[in-house]
Order: sequence, then C-alpha cells, then structure tokens
Amino acid sequence: MHNKNTYFKFILSVICYGILCIFVTQFLTYTPETNAGDKSVIVIQGQDIEAYNQVVKGFKEGCKRNGITIDKIYNLKGYPDEGKEIVSNSAKKEALPDLIFTTGILAASLAKEHFPETPIIFSMVINYERFNLVAPNISGIAAEASIEKQFRTLREILSDDLKIGVMYDPNKTGHIVSYAQDYLRNSNRALIAEKVLSPDEVPHAFENLKKKQMNALWLLPDSTIITHESLNTIFNLARENNIPVFCTSDALVKYGALFSVSADYFSAGLQAAEMADTIIKDPTGSSAGIVYPDNVKITVNKKLAEKYGVGIRQLQSRKDVKWYLDN
Repeated sequence: MHNKNTYFKFILSVICYGILCIFVTQFLTYTPETNAGDKSVIVIQGQDIEAYNQVVKGFKEGCKRNGITIDKIYNLKGYPDEGKEIVSNSAKKEALPDLIFTTGILAASLAKEHFPETPIIFSMVINYERFNLVAPNISGIAAEASIEKQFRTLREILSDDLKIGVMYDPNKTGHIVSYAQDYLRNSNRALIAEKVLSPDEVPHAFENLKKKQMNALWLLPDSTIITHESLNTIFNLARENNIPVFCTSDALVKYGALFSVSADYFSAGLQAAEMADTIIKDPTGSSAGIVYPDNVKITVNKKLAEKYGVGIRQLQSRKDVKWYLDN
C-alpha cells in the first residue's frame, strides 16, 4: 500500500509539473490581441465637398463598428499652404497617430510627406497611378470603378458588339488604355484609341474616331481631355452623331454622358475602415495594397437613354442604379 501511495504521488507531481510548465510557457510567450480602440487614428480630408464628406461619413461608421476611435478630423478645404501647416504640426506631436485616412490627392500627398512610417490609407485620388503613392506604409481605395465593372455595365446597358472610342494622353492614362485593350481582346468589343496631347486636339481626335466607326465613347479621367471647353465640344459632337458617352463621374451625366459607373462613396469609406482594422491588428504594419471600390453606383441619363433607344425597364428595379431626368 505504501508503495502504491508513493507511486500515485509521484505521478500526480509529474502531471502538476507538466501543467505548470505549459502555463509558464504560455505566459512568457503570450502576445495580447491588438484592440483597435486603443489605437490613435486621424482623418485628413482634402476638400469640403459632398463626395469626400460621404467617404468620411462611411469611414466613421465603419470605425465605430470595429471599435476604432478617430481622434481628429482635419479638413484642409483645398488650401495647400494651410493644409501643409496643419499636417506638419500634427506630425510634430509627441504621440504620432497609429493610422491616417485621407481623401483627395492634397491630403494623401501631405500625409505621405510628413508621415513616412505611419500607415496611411488614401481615397478619392482620381487616376491614382499618376501620383507616386507607393510606399510600404501606403494603402488605398481607388476613386474609380474597375475597368471590368465599367465594361460589364456597358454590355448591360448597350450591347456586346461595339466599337468603343477613347481619347487619351499617353502620359496620363496610357496605362488604363493598355489594360482595357488587353481586357477586351477576346470579346466582341473593339477599343479604338486616339492619342491627344492638348485639349485643342480633341475635336480632330473625335472626328478620327468617328471615321473608324466608333459607336460609343469612353471618357477617361484625363485632365488633358476633360476641360470645360473640351467637354462642351465632346458632348455636342456626341449628340450630333448619336454616339453615347460613358464615364466614371456621375457629375458628367447631367452634362451629356449616357451613364457613369462610379464608386459608392459611403461604401468606399466603410471599405477603408475594414482595411484600417486589418492594418491596425497586423503586427507587421505592411501595406494592404490598393484596391478598387467593392460597391459602385450606376447613374443613367433617362432622356438620353430614350434618345439612344436603350431598354431601361430592366434597370428601373435595380438599387444600384440612379436616374438623372433633367436634360
């Protein structure tokens, strides 16, 4: 009996020792889970415009859902000098933010300049590839809908057998045209491209596209093409020649585009908040990359749709379609 008790005590002591070793090991190697709410996040808004306001509103809502506290929202109101001073003063504070969310190129550029190591998520930068927003600490939500979603919508609204014209400045949107040509290569749609190096060349480029039997015009976010004067020329020529125009800016639908495929701004803010939550909880602090908006909205000019004989019945019940009626 004595031997059995001794043996039992020995076994029990071994088990207890093993449990103690496991506990100590876990204690020494334990890393507490990052709580997003303990982190400091600031927002830098480039301008006080409705699109930016909606993105920031979505970001705030998304942060609230994820338990992220926004310490400060700076609105630069489009002023570069004052904006530089605001961002510079923020960068000089002892406690730097753990993440910065920006809207617009002004805010993104200033954040990149003054916060070289702080994680930055940019948004609402039109044609972001033009700007050097590339660094290990920079992530972003593209301002435009993806090319795939743009041309998928084109096929739904018009037809699949199209000759699509596009005017572009190679230094600004050449990469977009190249990608679109590759994307459309195996489809029934052809992309006819005309290079434009100044706004004065727009009428001639349009005529060249018309001679090549263009039956739809893709308007890119290209500052060489899109000026006040050239837009009037493009939309007048398009109406005269019954050529529908599509683009990525809902604001242009009221001026003469048949439809646009643009980001859902509030949803883009929510998407940025999810990205922020991932970055904050990631101990490596690496970039989450640059992605396109998950959700888009389609804006259709109803009167132009009737003019071009577009069947709109199938679109009227869709929640992602908005209608412009006064043209």
